Amino acid sequence: IAIKSEIASRHPYGEWMAKNRKDVTKMDAEADRVYDNATTTFAQGTFGWSLEDIGMQIQDMAGSGKETTYSMGDDAPQAVFSERPHVLYNYFKQRFAQVTNPPIDPLREGVVMSLAMTLGKKESIYKVSEK
Repeated sequence: IAIKSEIASRHPYGEWMAKNRKDVTKMDAEADRVYDNATTTFAQGTFGWSLEDIGMQIQDMAGSGKETTYSMGDDAPQAVFSERPHVLYNYFKQRFAQVTNPPIDPLREGVVMSLAMTLGKKESIYKVSEK
């Protein structure tokens, strides 16, 4: 902790962050539709969106403004064994299990995991500056 405190006190990092931070504001969507129903349906099929995907994911995200959360499990049959046609990338789907050790509980999840991201050029970690 002493080393971390010493390094953190060398420069006014908090002031730099407050001065240079830019927040992305929410934008209003256009009221007019860009595409008609036929074009939209064709595009959805082309990119592999089923009615289930639209109902469970897109509609949920549009209504709540948040990413849809659901089980990481995948109980759908592999595309190669399906009787229905699939988009090309479904044939290369990777199956995996994500496990945290120790298990993450809701109290510590916010500290350990984040969806925050930074945009812009990455500077050298050895060159300390306001940028």
